[in-house]
Order: sequence, then structure tokens, then C-alpha cells
Amino acid sequence: MKKTIKLTENDIRRMVMEAMNELDWKTYANAARKRFDQLNDDSVEGTWNDKFNKAYDLEKAANNAFDNEYIGDMKYDTLGDKLKGKHSPTFNGRMQLGTKGRMPYGVINGYNKSGGKIFSTDKGVYHSNGGGLTTPGRFFKNKEVADAYSKANDELWDYDKGNYRYEKGKGWTKDELKEAVTRAIRKYLK
Repeated sequence: MKKTIKLTENDIRRMVMEAMNELDWKTYANAARKRFDQLNDDSVEGTWNDKFNKAYDLEKAANNAFDNEYIGDMKYDTLGDKLKGKHSPTFNGRMQLGTKGRMPYGVINGYNKSGGKIFSTDKGVYHSNGGGLTTPGRFFKNKEVADAYSKANDELWDYDKGNYRYEKGKGWTKDELKEAVTRAIRKYLK
């Protein structure tokens, strides 16, 4: 005997939203990069503008998913906060997945109470305009913000350097062995 299941429009909408929420920011970022690579490919259907709009929408989805996972309430509203004279330890991020080269450089910018700015040029390497404060802990003077900033920054560098791979059925996994070897080489070179 077959069982009949009745679904309302709200049930279907909720299930679709739950499925979409399971998509990781890296999935959106990968899709956006591929779409940007296809802009001038005539074998891909659509006009250049159509292809660009699809790529841009995926880039926007990647940024939103990354913000939700790593930045959250620490988001710096550049214009609004400047107009309000707000100087609190916060940071923001904006991936530009259509650009070639190293994407994370300057992608995540942090701001401290003095109005100083911090950014990263490589995983674990920080620069600021605030008098040589080169660690997030010393720069922000707020452990929660510093830890969140470091975690978000490291995540982007790991993704950009290929330390993640997608496994069907498991999602994105970090190549821990590659990461351990990289740390050992860096330690030896210092």
C-alpha cells in the first residue's frame, strides 16, 4: 500500500531553503570562478552579459555565505560606520572571484577602535597601518574579534591555495597532510 504525502507550498519552500543552506561558500565560490572563466567561451550558451550576471550572482552568494559563517555580527559597515564615527573592532570581507591571481590578498580588512586597518598578504602574515601591529590579537585588543578574523582569513587562504577538495557525499574537506607539510616547511625555513 502506497502512502500519500501532502505537501503545501510552504513545505516545499522550506525544504528548498534548507537544501540551499547546506551549500557551503566554497561551492558557490567554485561555481562563480568557473562561470567567470566561461565569459568568453562561445561554446557556453548565452550572451556575455547573461554569463556575467550568473557569475556575479554566484559570487554574491559565496560572499553572503562566507559572511554568515565567519563574519556575522562583526561586519563593518564602511560608509554607515564612518558617518556615525564608529570605531569598534570589526572586519569585513569581499571575495572577487572573477579576478585572476591570488584572491585573498586584502580581501578581509579589519578595523580597530583607533581607526587602524589590518590586512593579510599570506596565511598568518598581517600588515597594518597602525604602527606595526602585525598580529590580530595585538591589533584588535579583543580576543573574540581577533580569533574570528584569523579564522576567516585562514579559511580563505586555505581555499585559495587548494587545501580543500570536494568529495561527493562528504562535501568539502581540508587536505590535512598538505597543511601539515606546509607548516613544517615554513618552520624549517624560518
